[in-house]
Amino acid sequence: MPKMDGYEFVEILRNDEMYMDIPIIVMSSISKDEAIKKLGKLKIDSYMQKDLFNQTEFTKKVREILTKYHI
Repeated sequence: MPKMDGYEFVEILRNDEMYMDIPIIVMSSISKDEAIKKLGKLKIDSYMQKDLFNQTEFTKKVREILTKYHI
């Protein structure tokens, strides 16, 4: 994204009443520990590291979130 990074985007969503409860899976090239520190209080639902991406694991996480929120 040319004008902001994904973390800024998540922060904007979390601070907007209309979007604050949307489930978010973050996919980043930084380690999970670094991402969690950077995301802090932004209430993400899941995290995946890009270089460790696994389609089956991603699908599982999406299903879990959809089940959790009954979407």
